[in-house]
Amino acid sequence: MYAPTENKVDAEKEKFYDDLQTVIDRTPKSDTILVLGDANAILGKEELYRGVSGKHTLHEISNRKGGDVTRAGVRKQPNSYEYSVST
Repeated sequence: MYAPTENKVDAEKEKFYDDLQTVIDRTPKSDTILVLGDANAILGKEELYRGVSGKHTLHEISNRKGGDVTRAGVRKQPNSYEYSVST
């Protein structure tokens, strides 16, 4: 995958992440999902993403792309406020 860069229009970026989310949602839960490529994303050490990246990341603060990629790969568990990596 190659995600659109920040200088692309918002509609193009939103379509990319909507398409990625559709693929993830259609994948059987018994499958393992690996998303490889250049997402132009930086994932920082914010508490919000701790369940995804842990405390060991190269950056202190995430950029918008880091949040977009994380949200595309994370599903909210039913009846819970916990998040887990999609499987």
